[in-house]
This record gives sequence, structure tokens and C-alpha cells, in this order.
Amino acid sequence: MAKKFKIVVNGQQEEKYLEPLELHEYHIQGNNRKEAVDQAMKIYRKAYPDAINVKVIKNYRMNGVAIICMLTACFFSFIPWHNGFFVFELKPSMISTLLAIGLYSAVIIRLKGLHNSFCTFSDTVLSLLTILFCSSFINFFLNDNTGKIILLVSLLLSWLGLKFIAGIVMNHTVLVIILKNMYNIRIFVT
Repeated sequence: MAKKFKIVVNGQQEEKYLEPLELHEYHIQGNNRKEAVDQAMKIYRKAYPDAINVKVIKNYRMNGVAIICMLTACFFSFIPWHNGFFVFELKPSMISTLLAIGLYSAVIIRLKGLHNSFCTFSDTVLSLLTILFCSSFINFFLNDNTGKIILLVSLLLSWLGLKFIAGIVMNHTVLVIILKNMYNIRIFVT
């Protein structure tokens, strides 16, 4: 029975200086990892025939570091923060978590694809932690009408917009949330 393997390949192109080529991630069905690596190398060599120093990268360490960093950020979201005279919390609620799932699923489905998103255990854990982290910030937006309008527009643009708009909307929504709450900026007059 064939399993799905995630293989990351990298190489350099030979010019005056050795310039690294971008990482390419392949999700390949195979009976074992060696077979999947061989198939990924063939695909990479076909796309970049002049590449030198081509190698398969083991990205287990990066996934571990990413999980640790996201766990730390999620842990800090449950601690109340003091800013001068008032205390604010980033703790997610059920509604903010559902909205975060809506925003993040649009990004996953439209940019990465479901078949490439949950190949490994670490990908699944990172996706769940990202949803939890985003829901912490979205919870701030649910306090006023302006925030609710921005979230509604973000959700609509994520699902109805072009493919690249989903990623842009996710980034800008988080940025607006941070600016609004750190500096108490009013986006619209309500």
C-alpha cells in the first residue's frame, strides 16, 4: 500500500556565484521513503537540469521549532496583560475560534490545498495552533461594531476573492487587529 511522503528538495544554480534555488516541496505517493525521494529528485532534475548540489532536506527540526514557538505564543495568549491602567486578555472564545477556522480554512483550501496541508502530524498540529493563535486576536475584534465589519469583510474576501487575496487578507486582518488593540486606534467612526 502506497503512503504519501513529503519531500523537500533544494539545489544551486551555477553562475558566477552559487545562487541557491528556492525550496521545492513535493507530496509523493510511494511504497517507501527512498522511492519517494528518487521520484522527487527526478521531478526536480527535470525542472532544473543545470542545478548543482541538489539535496533532499530533512525539515523535521524546523517543524519542531515552529511547534515550540507556536505553543509559546498560544500559552501567552491565556495570560492577562497589563497596559497602564487597564488589563486585556487575548484568550480565545468559541466564536472567535470559529471565525479563525473560517479565515484559516480559506487560506489553506485556496493556497495550499487540503491534500497538501495535513500530510504529517506536525502539519496538523501547526494548523491547529495557528487557528488558536489567530482566534486570540480575532476575539478583540468582536468587542465593537467596527471590528465585526472588518471581520465580515475579511471572511468574504478570503472566500470570494482571488487566490492570492486570501493570504493578503489574513495578514492584513492580523495587522489591523494588532494596531487597533496596541494603540487603541479607531478604524471607522461608529
